[in-house]
Amino acid sequence: MIDIKNELKNILNEAIKKAGFSALNFQIEEPNDSRFGDLSSNLIMILAKREKQPMPEIAEKIIKNIADNTNLCKPEMVNGFLNFSYKNEYLKKSIKEAISANESFGVFDHGRGKKVLVEFVSANPTGELHIGNARGGPMGLTIANLYQHFGFKVTKEYYVNDLGIQIGKFAKTLHHYFKKIKNSKIQFPEDGYPGEFVEEIFKELHKKDKEKLEQMTEEELIKYFTKDGLALMIKSIKEDLEYLGIYYDEWSYESDILNSSKTDRVVSLLEPAGMTTLKEGALWFKNPADPDMEDRETVLKKSDADKAYTYFAQDIAYHLDKYERGFSKAIDVWGANHFGHISRLTSAMRALKVPENWLNIILYQNVRLKNGEEIIQMSKRRGNVVTMQDLKDSKIPADVFKFFMLMHDSNSMIDFDIKMAKDTSEKNPVFYVKYAFARLSGILRKAKEEGIESDVSELTLKEPEEIALAKEIIKLPNILEDTYADLKIQRLPYYALSLAGKFHTFYDKCHIIGEKKEVEKSRLALLQATKIAFKKLLDILAIEAPEKM
Repeated sequence: MIDIKNELKNILNEAIKKAGFSALNFQIEEPNDSRFGDLSSNLIMILAKREKQPMPEIAEKIIKNIADNTNLCKPEMVNGFLNFSYKNEYLKKSIKEAISANESFGVFDHGRGKKVLVEFVSANPTGELHIGNARGGPMGLTIANLYQHFGFKVTKEYYVNDLGIQIGKFAKTLHHYFKKIKNSKIQFPEDGYPGEFVEEIFKELHKKDKEKLEQMTEEELIKYFTKDGLALMIKSIKEDLEYLGIYYDEWSYESDILNSSKTDRVVSLLEPAGMTTLKEGALWFKNPADPDMEDRETVLKKSDADKAYTYFAQDIAYHLDKYERGFSKAIDVWGANHFGHISRLTSAMRALKVPENWLNIILYQNVRLKNGEEIIQMSKRRGNVVTMQDLKDSKIPADVFKFFMLMHDSNSMIDFDIKMAKDTSEKNPVFYVKYAFARLSGILRKAKEEGIESDVSELTLKEPEEIALAKEIIKLPNILEDTYADLKIQRLPYYALSLAGKFHTFYDKCHIIGEKKEVEKSRLALLQATKIAFKKLLDILAIEAPEKM
């Protein structure tokens, strides 16, 4: 398909040269207001400022040297911007290409022979999956699907932190419930995990292995509750993620990193390179290139008797392991509470000679629950923590949760509105999109039943609603390309809403089946292209594309 932005850039560069000006950098964007055309450039504004000449004079020189083009009309200057509109022939040609490409529409082969690893959610396994950390699920899945769309071999991975103080507290809490069977007055441990979910985990374990537990020593019980308790928690997390349609290719465990001596190896690489220092009885990471890396969170080995490795040391080893597995890029999707960890980890990666842009980290903010205008607490188990199980119990469709999570910039906190999420009308943005897909599918299905075929050679695009829909369809390749470049995935659901809006307007204004034969065939072809764009987009978003509703 024609890269119209790149074509226009070449045209403008040639016009600058012919007008006698030296080259400069300028932007080409799609105006927010369609009255200003389909593509707009700030070229005149920048050139006038550099040359110290009035904008009308600059515009006259540039426009005079813009060659005639089969795809774009001659531009107009408005407020220093050159605005271009698509010619009808370009729209028709692009719609024909979309239909011809079908499932390959919008595909750029960036990933041939390359592997990418997307690690996401990776929530602490000592607690239920709540909607705050589950926000990373739809984000990670969409990024993985987008990279797969561009030809990468994608691995989706979950990293299980099964070591450390929190794991010990979790096992101690399970052990408490076991001891409580014989002594109901026993005090709950001060650092234990509150909440019914831990007690439920214990009951399940006790029911399964009651006799075996009675025969164990204290030490054996702690080991059992650590291993088997975590296994049940991970099973619960898997079920919650599968509810969202998320299945991982790999589950990596922190304990495996430690037991394989990969953390030992990382330290053995850093020490002789002068990237560590002994202080206060502990081994710290330091990178002379990053003098700020001296806070307490950069400890690699603790000062205690065991000289245990820290989470930071383990995470360096885990990411070096990712790199050595041959991935050309690693993408981590983390909660915003990991912000301070980014600079430490990226500094360590530089110290280990990992390429600068190999690791990409995306942070997301928390999720707050609302019911209309009311801020609410739903969970009966953990106070103000709302779990994925709460959402399932409330019959919130997975697609609704996913779409709502994807609609917002990851740097913004989300208000998840239960009232809106349960609304199955077109007021709910997810259903607004799904009804569009189902309606156009229904029209195409009816045409097929009546023996009416679309004919892209008959495409005319005369009515404003036809032209608007065609213009929206052909945005898809650039939308996907831009999202691949900056991973601002909120662009995709908003494009889905915009495409649905253009279709609904077309549906309301333009009759299809029963029109004159050539109009009927033309509009069916336009619907065929709309369906291709919708299906590609919804597949990447992992949202169901219903043929009927």
